Amino acid sequence: MENLFSFLSTMNQVPTMSLILIFVFGLILGLMAGSGYETYKYTKFLNSLKPKITQLENNLKKMKELNNQLRFNELQRITEMEDSE
Repeated sequence: MENLFSFLSTMNQVPTMSLILIFVFGLILGLMAGSGYETYKYTKFLNSLKPKITQLENNLKKMKELNNQLRFNELQRITEMEDSE
């Protein structure tokens, strides 16, 4: 690896440390770009889920209301049966 850097530094008249720094900064920039892209994809995925979650919450509320109504109707029916006896 050092031979490669030495060859490149003598070929382009660039010090080896500069090549290492350029490589490191390029790697960091690449990682930052990749991280930004993954964050964008994740945010887009979350935004696509929001309408579905809202719909599920509404369905759950309706189911709870219907369940409560059914319980009330059952209780009312039972009390009416007891009153008639």
